[in-house]
Amino acid sequence: MIYNHLFEDTKEKTYPEAGNCLIPGNTKEVHMRQITFEIPGDALVGLNLPLDEAGTTVRMAAAMKLYELGRLSSGAAARLAGIPRVVFLSRLADYGVDTFRLSEDELARETRLA
Repeated sequence: MIYNHLFEDTKEKTYPEAGNCLIPGNTKEVHMRQITFEIPGDALVGLNLPLDEAGTTVRMAAAMKLYELGRLSSGAAARLAGIPRVVFLSRLADYGVDTFRLSEDELARETRLA
């Protein structure tokens, strides 16, 4: 795997998946790092996507998995995926990720409180 770190300062962030709209209130600087890695050709063939869509797909899958594992918050995962948080949350089911992560004990406690 090859890592290539680049820094880019921006004042506003657009999200192509949301029609290139600006996210309201997102005016603070965003420090982006670019990580470049090699993907075997057969993995790209398995994705069955045009090359320009493969990066977006892998980024979304990584964001979903890191959120599912509890390594990223939904906001951080959405930024990794390059989409607004509300869109990220609405797509969790597409990846088989639970929207709410409660243990059985937590669920029982919440049910008693309801």
